[in-house]
Amino acid sequence: MVKGACWNVYVEVIRRKHLDWKGSTSYQTQFNSAVSTWNNYKSGVIRKDAWNTINDVTISDYNEVSSTAGVTSSAGTIKFNTYQMDNFTSAQKRNVCTHELGHALGLAHNAKGDVMYAYVSSVTSLSANDKASYDASYKRY
Repeated sequence: MVKGACWNVYVEVIRRKHLDWKGSTSYQTQFNSAVSTWNNYKSGVIRKDAWNTINDVTISDYNEVSSTAGVTSSAGTIKFNTYQMDNFTSAQKRNVCTHELGHALGLAHNAKGDVMYAYVSSVTSLSANDKASYDASYKRY
C-alpha cells in the first residue's frame, strides 16, 4: 500500500513533535476520521496546516491502473489512488487513510489485524501492535 520511504516527513515530525497537513482528497471524510484515530491516541500530533505552521504532508488523489491504494512519499505527500479507492467500502477507505498517516508518523508494516498491515482491510481502530509501534516511534520525536 505504500511506495517509497517517508524519511523526510518523519524527520520533520521528530524535529517539531507534530505533523501538519494540507490539501484535500475525495476521501476527506475518511482522512479526517484517520486523523482523529491517531490523535485520540496521542492528542494534537497531527494538525491541519495553518498560516503560521510549516506544512509536512500534502494530501491529494491520483488515478493509476495498479493495485496500490495509497502512497506516502519522502517528498511529504500522501496520495490516494482513485482507481482502487473508489471501489472500497468506507471502512476500507478509512483503513488506507489511517495506514498512510501511520507511515508519515514513521511506522512500518505490522501484522494482519493491524491498521499498519501491508494490505487493505476494514480495520479502522489501532491495535496493540499499532499503538506499540507508535509509542516507539514517538519516543524518537
